Amino acid sequence: MDKILDSLISLSSKQVPDDVYDRQIGSIIQALNKISANQMVSSGGVQLLDVFSPSEQSVGYLYTLLANIRLGAIESSEIWKRTSNFLESYDPKQISYVPEQFRALVAEFITEARKPLLVVRPLKKAILRSAKPTRYSFLHTCFVQKCLEAKCYRDAASILDMNLTELPSKKEAKDIGYQDVVAYFLYGGMVYIGLKNWRRAMDYLTYAAAYPGNSCSAYQLEAYKKYLLVGLLLEGKPVNIPSATSQNILRSFRSLAKPYEVFTSAFKAGDAEALRQQAATCMPMFEEDGNAGLATQCMEAFRRFQIAGLTHTYVTLSVKEIARRNLEALGRGGGQEETERYILGMIERDEIRASLLHDSPSLPNPGCVIHFHNSPQSEKKNLRALEEQIMRTVFVTNEAKEMEKKLGLSKEYINFLNKLGKSGGSGASGGGNIGDADAMDTGDMFDYLARGSTGYSFDDMGDEDIMHQDSFDDE
Repeated sequence: MDKILDSLISLSSKQVPDDVYDRQIGSIIQALNKISANQMVSSGGVQLLDVFSPSEQSVGYLYTLLANIRLGAIESSEIWKRTSNFLESYDPKQISYVPEQFRALVAEFITEARKPLLVVRPLKKAILRSAKPTRYSFLHTCFVQKCLEAKCYRDAASILDMNLTELPSKKEAKDIGYQDVVAYFLYGGMVYIGLKNWRRAMDYLTYAAAYPGNSCSAYQLEAYKKYLLVGLLLEGKPVNIPSATSQNILRSFRSLAKPYEVFTSAFKAGDAEALRQQAATCMPMFEEDGNAGLATQCMEAFRRFQIAGLTHTYVTLSVKEIARRNLEALGRGGGQEETERYILGMIERDEIRASLLHDSPSLPNPGCVIHFHNSPQSEKKNLRALEEQIMRTVFVTNEAKEMEKKLGLSKEYINFLNKLGKSGGSGASGGGNIGDADAMDTGDMFDYLARGSTGYSFDDMGDEDIMHQDSFDDE
């Protein structure tokens, strides 16, 4: 053990070439795997947890902490304290060599903590401490799931706002499957639903529902159901799933989520009474799926979208006429005075550009007329939107350059080009068989979703939503 400690101290105290580092840390890990759990707890009467530094000898500390937990050598409170400290200070380079042990420690940590709230901050720190927080790891799914359970939506959003740009290859993460990634997108969409950020919720639910594959998973079906309802809240009408989605998955969606599609069709028809009847029929399924709240919000938004739609037809219209149309789908009133207050709220929230004009009180039956304005958005809002789009474009451009450089220098790509040269191929565009070169699957997911999409497209989402996939094959 003393020799291992000396090796770890030597490794962490000086800069060495990557190939030398690989050999040295590989031999250290081999030695640690041969040591029993009892020997990892203490040596010569000294507790090794007090010897290894979590930030400098991260591999040794990880093995020692796992041994203590499995042998029950430390109390639950001590496990939480030491693991939290480790997740906030570990060396990401060292830990990248022992992913299975690191995942085992996180699983033990979550189990011992019992309350989701206790693990939110440490997991967030662990993601931010990783070499590249925008590269997917098992921590992302664990973190967002625990944030949902603890209702810490803003903590989750701080990570979700950093768009993923890369997924690990099979060789790098054998224990991560496509359903882990789909679950992350579904949970991310649910977080943004909790924050009422419908645009970002739609983005994440699109990634989950339209994820490449030949069969529909439970995660994808749940994402699709929420996708339909969030689409109503965002656009005021049913939103089509990207057309590049697998036909097998689309057939599963249409058969298993039929009540949701019927509900969205009733919403589109613009008849409040028909929507109420359809909602009454579908509500038991919505409640069973945990989507009753979303459906209720859709019914509340129905009147808002119907009034906003009047701006395309009328210049002026009496409030009495709007109230007469009975656009309140929840049946909570809708008289002239209440409708006037509702329209005034829409104007104050900048949901419509209009003004209310009242008749003189001296008239026998004074009324109120709404006048819709055709004024463009303010210059300040246009400039802010332009700045945000420029920032997204710069981000995507930089990520694309980095990916291109990485792939161009990868061993798999070079081997692929050599094979093409030997077979007389004319380049990557020839569409030949690329064999087992995992890195050649890069970008499959985004290309798959963006190709020929009708309805809700990635162009509508903004350039920040580009995904990158190394080698997750369909399961």
